[in-house]
Amino acid sequence: MEACRSGLVAHPIRCSLAGKFFTSLVPPSLDRTESTLRQQWKLSGSLKVLPLEKDNIILFEFEEKRDKKKVVKDGPWNVDGIILVLKECSQDISMADNDFSVACFWVKVTGLPYFNYTVAEAEKIGKRLSDEPVLYEYDTSTRCFWVKAEINLKKPLLPGFYIDGKGRRRQFVQFKYKNLGEFCERCGMINHRMCGEAAKMRHLTRRFKTHVYGPWLRYDTEPAGNGLPVNPDYFELCYEMGLEYEGTLTYAQFLVEVEVDVVYVSEHEWGGKKLVRSLLVSEYDYCFRVPCSPTRVVKDVLAFEVDKISSLARLTADDKASVVHGLVDHVMNERETWSKQRWVLLLVRVEKKIMVPPVDMETMLEEEKEEKLLMAITSKISERVDRSLEKSDDLLMKTIRDAIFEFGLTQVPDFYVESLVGWVKSCNYFPPIDSKLKLHPNHKCFTVLGPDMDLFGTCCICQGDFFLGGEATVTSPCSHVFHTRCIEDWIQMSQKCPLCRLQLS
Repeated sequence: MEACRSGLVAHPIRCSLAGKFFTSLVPPSLDRTESTLRQQWKLSGSLKVLPLEKDNIILFEFEEKRDKKKVVKDGPWNVDGIILVLKECSQDISMADNDFSVACFWVKVTGLPYFNYTVAEAEKIGKRLSDEPVLYEYDTSTRCFWVKAEINLKKPLLPGFYIDGKGRRRQFVQFKYKNLGEFCERCGMINHRMCGEAAKMRHLTRRFKTHVYGPWLRYDTEPAGNGLPVNPDYFELCYEMGLEYEGTLTYAQFLVEVEVDVVYVSEHEWGGKKLVRSLLVSEYDYCFRVPCSPTRVVKDVLAFEVDKISSLARLTADDKASVVHGLVDHVMNERETWSKQRWVLLLVRVEKKIMVPPVDMETMLEEEKEEKLLMAITSKISERVDRSLEKSDDLLMKTIRDAIFEFGLTQVPDFYVESLVGWVKSCNYFPPIDSKLKLHPNHKCFTVLGPDMDLFGTCCICQGDFFLGGEATVTSPCSHVFHTRCIEDWIQMSQKCPLCRLQLS
């Protein structure tokens, strides 16, 4: 590999980046750096890595401009836990004159109260991290808030800050840094891994303290977990439903619904006492069919289906095997119980246990409280809405604000009230109008059975699937199938079939 010995760039720089490791330790070798970054970057074009003898600077030459933009956007990067700071190359200045002590980080903000998800609050948080924040990305529906800011690596990392809980105790807003490498968990500096200073602490609860710096400052996209025992549960009225579906099948089979419950657990010790907290989150439902066949066939089918459940993707092979084994036992036991039926409904709950740091659990519990508060607010609003508010948005907004005020919330952003107005209208809380058009008797309404789910595909109006037990309608005279509610709403606007445009009966 040919080295460039000049401090100035002597070749095209439009697809080049200069990099330097910010560390007081020995940086990784050039070969190790190149192999690691190639795996992380996943470039579409070629890459040249040229070392400069001066100041341990590395030059990265990209074949494609889009590769360079991707690397800059998703940075910074680390090799073996050591931060690699990348800078744009310039023909006017030497590479050594670049400031490699500043790097742009994507920082995820967690624990922020729901009503603080505003542009103004984003700017305030950005200024806490940097004098000139680069970019904001936030979504109130997923409670996800990102800030991209230039972080001075010569200063300790900012772990977060306290915010007024609006009548409740102060709430800690936590920062999580994407692609954060090794750092000192005592002082928060990036350029070394451990120092002799005393670790900084803060209050977790009134009786417990925790470290300010720790691995929770790193952003982990999907924490791993362990599988817990599989618990069976059966649908109500299974016997009657089994009889109903028996005539629709040529061979006996199960409809298995796997409900994955994630249990987050944190354990913390302080002053000889132990604090254990947990939170149960129902994360995912997954349905599939299993034929009533020999055990080996059932096991293969279940193993294949469990591998497709995304929320169980990071379980170990042993945990997945235990889940499959538990499912096989329940399915085979029920096969004997329901040997006279052709269609058996089985609901199985699988729990995934994830250990999280106490700081993350603190944030999750606060968000859980807010979710319950928001649900209580929407419930109160639904009780107050009536026909007199339908044509007056101002009166509807006043009613919503009065309902929110009962929960002690005096300062509510306008965007939240406006979203509630739209939610009330979309949920059809107003009584139905007498003049609403009804479906003609020629259109046949029916309940979706098991084999129908694959036969009908999706409803072309809402692009949603047909679910077991749901209501569907076959139109006349074209015999197209839609969700009953979808076609009822459609005929209020048009009397033609959404698919073939034929005049409906």
